[in-house]
Amino acid sequence: MRGLLASVSLLALCELARADGIVIGGGSPRSIGRAGGGTASDDSGGALLVNPAAMARRDTTRVQIGTALVDDSIEWHEAVSAPPARDQSGSTALPFAAIESGAGDWVIGAGVMTSTAGERSFVPPGRNPPASFGTMFDDRYAGLAGSYRRDTVAVGVARRLGDAIAVGGSVGVSRVEISETRALWANHAQAPVGDANHDVVIAMDGVDWASPSAVAGVLVAPPDTHVELAGSIGWTSDAHVSGDAAASRWAVDQGVAPGVTIASAGGRAGLDVRQPITVRTGVRWLGERWVAEAGGDLWIYPKQADETSWRIDGVRVVDAANVAAAITRVPSRLSTRSHGALRGALDIELVEGFLWATCGYAY
Repeated sequence: MRGLLASVSLLALCELARADGIVIGGGSPRSIGRAGGGTASDDSGGALLVNPAAMARRDTTRVQIGTALVDDSIEWHEAVSAPPARDQSGSTALPFAAIESGAGDWVIGAGVMTSTAGERSFVPPGRNPPASFGTMFDDRYAGLAGSYRRDTVAVGVARRLGDAIAVGGSVGVSRVEISETRALWANHAQAPVGDANHDVVIAMDGVDWASPSAVAGVLVAPPDTHVELAGSIGWTSDAHVSGDAAASRWAVDQGVAPGVTIASAGGRAGLDVRQPITVRTGVRWLGERWVAEAGGDLWIYPKQADETSWRIDGVRVVDAANVAAAITRVPSRLSTRSHGALRGALDIELVEGFLWATCGYAY
């Protein structure tokens, strides 16, 4: 029984990878054309997630409604002889709505938005012969599908301290939804590892309905200069999602004995996703008909984020030798580590008072 349990976990563990490229949400749809730059410049509802102090730049009542479309598809290459696996998920929409209004030296804002969203979906083997999986579907152990979504409601306040300095803070609460589907190889005997006849496909999903967060920031904008400086620090609580797990098998060729059967196909799933401390800095130069901004972001994760696994309860499989075992843990693709970004953006006025062009680059 221990032998089968070890085999179920083994192939998933050796396919573990860090998803350091996950976009940590923040900012309004405006920031897309500026490569995410906005610590000093974004004074709309995006400031609630990036730097609330920037809202103090304007004291009029404003309402923003918009949608961002994110498309970050990838290709997977495992073996030289295998065809590439292409992401089928398409674009993801991030709706956004916010309102800000001033009262004396104070500016208050509130917003509701999809602050983070990402999706991966590769073509499943379907009814292709399992004997062909080794070259056609070698990505199945790394993951067939996955999604991450964070919907956030945030409120914040900014206050001017004289003519040059403003400070601000915001708090938010998010609904976090995560799903993953991947294959495991389940056989305790000396059989060829990767034989699709011994695959178990397990799908996991979960929701955390109330994940809190907070951001504090400062903006320095002396009125007699062209330079603005900004900085912020953000905290987000770990996401503790819980939901369902379901196990299944591929279609088996006629006349081929099943290598594994599902004794208990349904169960519960849980996942703890560590969240970072986020530090952002920005500097902006205001010219006559152009504006340049540079900034840097740093996401500091705890060491425990290096390896993240789903907890599974209630799913049991039986191999061809009638050895049974429970699937209790499945590594997640959401393992993360500390990382950073450098950003630059340029706004140029093409038609005075009417048309601006924006570009940006992030590394």
